[in-house]
Order: sequence, then C-alpha cells, then structure tokens
Amino acid sequence: MLIIMLTSETKEIQAYTFTHNNRTIHLIDTPGFDDTNRSDSEVLRDLAFYLTSSYDNGFRLTGIIYLHPITATRMTGSAFKNLRTFRKLCGRESMSSVIMATTMWDSESAAVGDKREVELKETAEWWGDMMREGSRVVRHSNDHHSAMNIISHLVDRNTTTVLGLQKEMVDEKRSLENTEAGREVESELVKERQRFERQLELTRKDMVEAIANNDKKHIEEIAKEQQKFEAKIQAIEKGREELHTTMEKLIAERERVHKEELAKYDQQLHESREARETLAGEIAEMKQLAKKQAAQMQRHQEQHEINVELLSVLALEAFKKQEEQAAKTQQKMAAEMRARESALKRKLEKEKELHERQMRMAADQAMIDRRREEQLRAEQQMFPSSPPPAYSPLSPGPAPGYPPYAGQPPYPPPFSPPPAPFMPMNPVVDYTGVVAAGAALGGVGLAGAALSACVVM
Repeated sequence: MLIIMLTSETKEIQAYTFTHNNRTIHLIDTPGFDDTNRSDSEVLRDLAFYLTSSYDNGFRLTGIIYLHPITATRMTGSAFKNLRTFRKLCGRESMSSVIMATTMWDSESAAVGDKREVELKETAEWWGDMMREGSRVVRHSNDHHSAMNIISHLVDRNTTTVLGLQKEMVDEKRSLENTEAGREVESELVKERQRFERQLELTRKDMVEAIANNDKKHIEEIAKEQQKFEAKIQAIEKGREELHTTMEKLIAERERVHKEELAKYDQQLHESREARETLAGEIAEMKQLAKKQAAQMQRHQEQHEINVELLSVLALEAFKKQEEQAAKTQQKMAAEMRARESALKRKLEKEKELHERQMRMAADQAMIDRRREEQLRAEQQMFPSSPPPAYSPLSPGPAPGYPPYAGQPPYPPPFSPPPAPFMPMNPVVDYTGVVAAGAALGGVGLAGAALSACVVM
C-alpha cells in the first residue's frame, strides 16, 4: 500500500517501507509547498514526476497525510496558497482519502491548541470545505502509537484513490502547466511577478530622483534593491518555464539526471576502485616493510639479550671485585681498630700504674705531714715562747700557723692534690678524650709528687 505524506520539513522525496498488520506499507515522505529553500514549481515538478510515474507503473495510492503544526499562530497568505495548491493536486474525488494531522501539541498549551483546531475546522477556506468533502482531522502526539493509528485509519478502509494530477497528466496527457495544480502555481507566480515589477518600477522612480539629487548613497541602495527584484523576477520566470512539461518530459529528464548521476557514481566507483587498488598496493608494501622491521627487531632483540647477558656477567664480576675489595678494606680497618684498642689499653694500664703510684705518694705525704705536725706540737710543748710577730713574705720567720722549729726554714704547707679517680678502658667511649684526660691527671700527679719530694728534703 502506498501512502503519501506531505510535510514542510522534508527537502527531498524519501520512501520508507515497513509491515503493519501483515501488510507492506510504502510511506512516501514529500516536501510541502511552503518550502523556504525551493520554489513551488520545483516542488510540484518533483511531486508530479513521482505521482505520475508510480501511477503509470500500476501503483495506486491508499491515502494522503497532510501535516500541519498547531503552533502556527495564523493562516497566512502563503499558507492559503499552499492549501489551495494541495487541494488542486488531490482533486475533489480524493478528499475522502486525505487526513489533516495536526502536530507539535507538546509545544503549545491545550487551550490555545484546541482553539486553533476549532478555527481550522470551522473556517471553510481552511479545512472546513475539505472536511465536508470527506477529509478527516486527527491529532498526532509525536509517538509511534499515534502514527500507527493514523496509518491504520487509511489502511483499514481497504480502498485506493487516484489523484487529480495523476488523471490529468497520465490519463488525459496534459502538460503540467495545464493541470489544476499547475495553473494554481502559475497563477501565483504571475501575481508575484506583477508585485515585484511594481516594486521595481517604484525603485526606478526613486533612482531618477536620487540621480537628480546626486545622492550617491541612496543610488547604491536603490541599485541593490533593483538587482534583488530583478533576480526574483528571473526566478519566477524560470519557475513558469519549469511548469511547461509533460509526464514524458519529466520521465526523460529524470532519466537523464539519473544517467548523469549513475555516470557520476560509476566514475566515483572507478576512482574508488583505483584508490582501493592503490591502497592495497600500499598496504602490501607496508606489510612487507613491517615484516622486514619485525625481522630487524628480532635481531635487535636477540643482540640485546646477548648484550644484557654479557653485561650481567661483567656486572657480576665487578660486584665480586667490589665485595672482595670491601672485605679487604673491612679487615684492614678491623686490624687498625684492634691495634688502636691495644695501644689505648696499654696506655690506660700505664696511666693506671701512674695513678696508683700517685696515690701511694699522696699517702706517704699525708703520713709525713702527720708526723711533722706531731713534731711541731712536741717542740711547742718543749719550747714555749711569746706569740710570733705578724708574718711578711719579706721578713724571716715562720709562716702563720707554723711555729719555728730548729734547723728548718719556714715554708707554707705542702700542696697535696686530691687523688684522681681511676677510669677503666671502655671500648665504646672516645679513646682520644680518655687519653687526654689521663695525661692531664698524670701531669698533675707528677707535679704534686715533685713538690712533696721537695718538702721532704
């Protein structure tokens, strides 16, 4: 079953085939007469070619769906013109196979949409006359279920129709400009040409006035306007010429265009094959080069493994040498440490001996001092006398606290240093500091010993 659907968004005729209720549906999406990028004559030629060629080949239409957005605020002059052309194309006998489907209900409020729908139905010049002739108005909610309901309404009627344009061009052998739709389009083109000619005439009067006033800027603006109107008039004439055709001319022209497109596609296919062959050759070369590179990479990998193994052996030998050298260095350092410890031990032993000697000398000195004190007390008891005069370092006589005694000059009490504590060797401490401390104590002890010896003598 063949269904025609007219919509303003479609730019080229497109066919969609699907199955619905065990029936094969061919939905033909065609452009409407309000296309902003194409003239009405171009759209009518495309529709005439498809409708006449399909009808001549035995295909019959099940119905026509006319889509109209409910968001359209009003029916403009161009909308009236398009609707009149559509009615002329269908013919009065096919109105019962036409469905007027309103769309874009989700983009308009329900109240406004309902009001516009009622206005479309009740206005005779809009959809009122078409509804009285058998057309039906439905809402399309932009989903699959709604679309299938519209198609089912046409399919379930189980009838076909022949459009007025098909009868006129196929059965009656009329040219396109002599059909009802062609006359409607040409009439509108003539009106547009007359309108642009009037505007062009006004611009010519304005040009005369601008030239008289030597207004260069205004002259340039008017010239641009004239060029625009002349271009529109030429486009209208081209559109009128496009209507001067028949079904045979349309088919012949479409076959010529088809052959040109086919030749173009053949050329593109030939170029594509050549490009594919060239690409295949390049791919083969790339594969060969890839094989060579893979073999080279394999050799490099093997050489790398050999180099890594050799470097591993060399590194192992160097590591062993480093370990041996480190072991020797450690042994040497250990020997030096033991030698230092032995020397330090001997030195500490000597210092210990010296310290013990100092302790003995200090003990001897203390005993001498006690004996001297006893001697002095005994002499004082034996030889009592008057108190001694004040002591002076320059005057002879005994020092304070030391009475004179026979045969002995007065000296101050001898200095006896306190005994130094013994410090045993500790391997953890800094031996240099210990040796220095021992040397210092030893020096003090020797000095004290020498002083004591001097006193005893």
